[in-house]
Amino acid sequence: MVHRLPPLRGSALARFKRDEANAEKQLGIEVGQFFADCESGAVVERLKRRPSASDLFSFFRSYAEVVFGAEARERLEAYHISSRRAITRYTSSLDKLVEIVVHRIGGQQGVWRRVVEQGCRHFALGDWPSPYGRYGFASFLHRHEHLDRIRAALQVSVRHWDALAWDRVAKTTDSGQREIDQERTALGRNIDQLRLECGWSVPELAKKTGLDKKLILGHINKGKGTFPRTVKVYADAFAKELKRPVSPADLMA
Repeated sequence: MVHRLPPLRGSALARFKRDEANAEKQLGIEVGQFFADCESGAVVERLKRRPSASDLFSFFRSYAEVVFGAEARERLEAYHISSRRAITRYTSSLDKLVEIVVHRIGGQQGVWRRVVEQGCRHFALGDWPSPYGRYGFASFLHRHEHLDRIRAALQVSVRHWDALAWDRVAKTTDSGQREIDQERTALGRNIDQLRLECGWSVPELAKKTGLDKKLILGHINKGKGTFPRTVKVYADAFAKELKRPVSPADLMA
């Protein structure tokens, strides 16, 4: 299912299109250089195996993060974030945006296929021999197994933009600051209390949840806002360790 969002308009659309075009241009340069190194034999020599689609993953992940960030920034302005209700709308749009960006990359006529085709045509990459077997155009099209990794990378970006939205509400009004401070203080206090009850250090909590240590410290010490799914990640980890129910509502109370 391909999600839809209200279209960007006017100068916001123009800025996004510019950033998107620049990101694809940079992606083409990086993938092109990779194929040039394939042509020279440098890639095979470095990898000690046949190159494959997995070797292109980092290029497309970087592209996805740039494009996602460009649109998330424009939508943050477009939603006029000044209340919790606006944050809910905005974070819901970010969820949909993740799937839209993944589809743009991995679709049948998506960016992955388009950029690979352009690079292969330029370097006449048809069926190249190597000491580890032959490889060619088709070797670099097996992108679907890497789309979940791109999706996971974008979920980290979701948390970043969600935190920015919370910060914007806090700075907009004194009442917004008080409301968010109260909620965040309770969440941080409960996370830290349950962490200690589990006998975990912050790095151990990071390992158990898969969350970045700096992000966790932000939640505990700086009152940094969290995405609802992140609260559930904490709750699930604590419930598993303590062998008792722990819900997101418990953490927010």
